[in-house]
Amino acid sequence: MDSQRELIRRTLMIYLTCRERASGREMGKVVNISHRGMLMITDRTFSLHDLADCRLELPALEGLPREPLDLKAECRWTGPAEAEGYRYYGYLFPGEHSPSPDVIDKLIAKIGFSDGQKKLSLNQADFDFL
Repeated sequence: MDSQRELIRRTLMIYLTCRERASGREMGKVVNISHRGMLMITDRTFSLHDLADCRLELPALEGLPREPLDLKAECRWTGPAEAEGYRYYGYLFPGEHSPSPDVIDKLIAKIGFSDGQKKLSLNQADFDFL
């Protein structure tokens, strides 16, 4: 699966809550993200190829939108997580439903963690929101 990715997904220092837009029910936590997709960990079960109508809760950080990020994502794969009872779900943002690249870039800049491709350098200001 990694070899099929065109863009590198960035692991997030803060896992973001993802909710169903219609009900507000939590779907899981987003652990990494790119312009084309996201990885979520959850104890719920989802069907492959379903198109989820999601609301991603963003941290209150300067430069990020104050409102949650609404998006649609197609479940493309699933696999067991290390934590018992949890699974990973890989989601693709279909072209017409892709979130704003600008928002994703800002999110990655604020809370993206090094994945070996991007040098990580932290200072005290990076933790002022905690």
